[in-house]
Amino acid sequence: MDKKQNTAIAFLRVAEKILGIKNNIKIEFNNNIYFQNNDLSAMFIKEGYNIVFNNLFIEKASLIEIMITGFHEARHAYQYMQIEFGNKHQFKYPELQSTLIEWKKDFDNYMQPGQISKEEYLNRPTEIDAIAFSYYLADELLNVKQVIPDEIKEKVNVRIKEIKKTIII
Repeated sequence: MDKKQNTAIAFLRVAEKILGIKNNIKIEFNNNIYFQNNDLSAMFIKEGYNIVFNNLFIEKASLIEIMITGFHEARHAYQYMQIEFGNKHQFKYPELQSTLIEWKKDFDNYMQPGQISKEEYLNRPTEIDAIAFSYYLADELLNVKQVIPDEIKEKVNVRIKEIKKTIII
């Protein structure tokens, strides 16, 4: 395993610890097996709680980009865990039922970028939340300001403020 793969794993584990997940996420590195769209950096696969990083992304990305991607994908795993186990498990940061309903709709009707427009993909509640979470962690832990796409900036900024109230680093 190389330095970039180790970085992806380490910072995904940091996000897990912050969220109280406890190393339940499996991490894989693959070339295009799960990726209908080669531009994807990584994706969360709900069956098995796997995060699959695209080796093409890992090769080209900076360490900061890899760290932020780990934060983002760990948040998707957390979202799905909240949906699946929210009523049966005491989470460190429980989400509102209305949020879980929105997230469930997203996971039940998941489409990759390319299957829907970029704007539709970015405006999904799970994406807004994961972008906000990764922005918050990158800012707090790495002192890096992630670029937020203009079309969702307002929604993401609202969600960042909500996350800051509950997740204290």
